[in-house]
Amino acid sequence: MNGPKVEPSGSLNPALYFEIRLHEASENLVELHVQNISHGSGNPSPIVGFTGSVYGPVSKRSRTLPTHYTLMPERAAGRPQQLAYASIPEPCYWNTERPVLYSVQFDIEYADGSIADWGRATGLRRLEVHGSSLLQDRKRTVLRGAVAHGASELEIMTAQKTWSALLVPEPSLARLRDANELGVNLAVDLRGVLGDLSAWLLDLTWHPSVAAVLVDRNADVSLKPSRLLLCEALDAAADSPDKIAPWADLIAFELEPGQRPPLWAKGCRKPIIAIRRGRPCDDLSYARRAADLMQAELAPDFDLAGYFAADAGQQEHQVQVMMRSHGLVGQFKPRD
Repeated sequence: MNGPKVEPSGSLNPALYFEIRLHEASENLVELHVQNISHGSGNPSPIVGFTGSVYGPVSKRSRTLPTHYTLMPERAAGRPQQLAYASIPEPCYWNTERPVLYSVQFDIEYADGSIADWGRATGLRRLEVHGSSLLQDRKRTVLRGAVAHGASELEIMTAQKTWSALLVPEPSLARLRDANELGVNLAVDLRGVLGDLSAWLLDLTWHPSVAAVLVDRNADVSLKPSRLLLCEALDAAADSPDKIAPWADLIAFELEPGQRPPLWAKGCRKPIIAIRRGRPCDDLSYARRAADLMQAELAPDFDLAGYFAADAGQQEHQVQVMMRSHGLVGQFKPRD
């Protein structure tokens, strides 16, 4: 594939030129910045002006009192507009327990003189790297879940009920929206995408469910949105710390059954995600338990930021026996 699966807006999708950022995100106030970005071949953005509003918070799982906020444009005489921002007091931040969204509506002016209205929902998420840990709303979080060979609506719903994160390849806009609304963490695998990743990365800034984006070492990351955490896939047997790309916020190791991360990973100052693949899981709750088992297997030598497992061919009762031996039974419960 050469670009994201997104909805068209006439002949142009504005999401591929608008980068969403959070500025000075505190408990009392956040500024939502919308940046007009040029990318790809270096051609300027076709958007020369934009205004609009932000409406929220809105959630399917809790009652909220939504309000309209104005997007204030910053303009420079004789130049295309680069920025608009909205100040949101008492913001409701997105997390898996409370997946609250805000709707952003635009009036857009293009370089050819045409105008259009367009909008999309987003979320205010505070996910950041602190040393070797991931922090969600200033608290350490660990991604545990399944390697999904596709991302269906049923898989997103099952992941939500079992508190599971999903590692998914090139998800559709519909599945991203499902994960946003239900509160499911996604690690998006873009290693199958060729060429410049800018369009994909800009589009993914809109989706608070995207906890990390997995890319190859040689990926064309000419644009790195500040809101996205990029995860570089390394070879656990062959690579070393000096091979880590400067743009990498996290690193990932694909581990065979019984394989462990390299010893140098113990002192790595970046969060590490372990991925163990296998045949597709018929039951995501099984993969969630397998992720817990993988975490116990790698402890105490490694305390990682994420564990993604697949069905490696083991029988369910064997996994249950091993989990009991590690004291893992009952460590997570389905959501209501």
